[in-house]
Amino acid sequence: MIRFDKFNEQAQESAQQAAEIMQRYGHNQIDTEHWMLALIEQSGGIVSLILEKLNISPDAIRERLDAALLASPKNSIFGGGAGQIFITPRVKRIIDIADKEATGLKDDFIASEHIFLAILTERNTPVARILNTVGLQHDQVYDAIHDLREQNTKEVSPMRFDRFTEQAQEIAQRAAVIIERYDHNQIDIEHILLAILETPYEGIPDILENLNINSKTLCERLDEILRTSPKKNIINSKKGQIFITPRVKKIIDISNDEANHLKDEYISTEHIFLAILTERNTPAARILGNVLLNHDRVLDTIINIRNSPPRFELDQFSSQTRETIQHCNELLLHYGHRQVDLEHLLLAIIEGTSSVPKIVKKLTINIYDLIDKLHDLLLAIPKSGIPLQISVGEIPITYKLKKVIHDANEIRYRFKDVLISDEHLFLVFLRGDSDRLATQILINQGLTYNLTYPIIRDMHKEGKIDKHQIEKTIHAEQIS
Repeated sequence: MIRFDKFNEQAQESAQQAAEIMQRYGHNQIDTEHWMLALIEQSGGIVSLILEKLNISPDAIRERLDAALLASPKNSIFGGGAGQIFITPRVKRIIDIADKEATGLKDDFIASEHIFLAILTERNTPVARILNTVGLQHDQVYDAIHDLREQNTKEVSPMRFDRFTEQAQEIAQRAAVIIERYDHNQIDIEHILLAILETPYEGIPDILENLNINSKTLCERLDEILRTSPKKNIINSKKGQIFITPRVKKIIDISNDEANHLKDEYISTEHIFLAILTERNTPAARILGNVLLNHDRVLDTIINIRNSPPRFELDQFSSQTRETIQHCNELLLHYGHRQVDLEHLLLAIIEGTSSVPKIVKKLTINIYDLIDKLHDLLLAIPKSGIPLQISVGEIPITYKLKKVIHDANEIRYRFKDVLISDEHLFLVFLRGDSDRLATQILINQGLTYNLTYPIIRDMHKEGKIDKHQIEKTIHAEQIS
């Protein structure tokens, strides 16, 4: 059975493909010929690049392997469990040699090129004769791998920010931090995609929320891929420079086209995300494809959000909370943001006139320290355009905030109130439903749902939330 714990993702995929090829030919254990054909069929893989560099036709190898596999006798394995992949002793030897090839190239994980090199060590086998017929030798392929890796280091170029929005610039800087996390030193698409998904600002997280896609799952898959990616070296790099692979250079060019298509002056995270979605047969493309994310679907979502973003529906809020919403508008103007997110609303609540500030003080929480931390959080969010003075009812909100309002409405129902108040919204933040920095700040300050809910419940029963009680009565009379 093949163990994948030391394989990188492309090598794992080649093994899975070899299993499919094995079944295609009516065999039930993987031999070296199945695996070599899998490497050839791996679109955009390193083996295809090696063959292209050596001017060797993959079709010539594919046809010979096909003939050899068709002529191979059918084998039987007894006692195998469902889903188990069995291998011949030849393949076991190839994996051991591939491990040594990886060590020789100072790579942490076995990759497709190591398997290819290992297969080339065979003598007097069908695959050995096929590769020898087309003129492939171990040392020749080894040199080609070195040349391709050196070529990659020469082709990388510094990243320029002159047409990036502040948010897109921050994504690039975050990607630079991520490459250090994984001990890489040039930015590839997977680093950028992880940076986009890890950044809790408006934009892509809002799009994923709209499409009901869990960004945490995507982050976990990217982390797995990056941990198994071979380490690369940049020659003659200067301290502080951020280098990018040719793939990223291409994506930036496509991002520019996406910005022009949407008639945007600068490249934003949305354009970069759309560009990444144009890739095919790469680790990032496969991760996004597995959750049914494609370019056209995301483009339609971006256009829909831009044309009709969710907004505050004022008739569902108390008059005091409408004042809080107005304060959110002031915060947008002050910080240069275009949508109200959780951080804006939480700060507006803490600085507002509801019972929430009193409850925070009652729990001996330093409210001024809390306010300062929320202001710092908003300062850290890059500006997203020229702020516009708009009416309270027209203020756009993120889809995450829309969900918070939905959850607050459920709490309102539990309290038998007619309108949503700051207290209901505050309880949603404390419930931890939203995995955001704002909620984390509350938790770090010692504010919890279990601690706060009884206080708000008792104040409600005692009629100490007077404005809401009066408003509830008046509103109830109006609708009766």
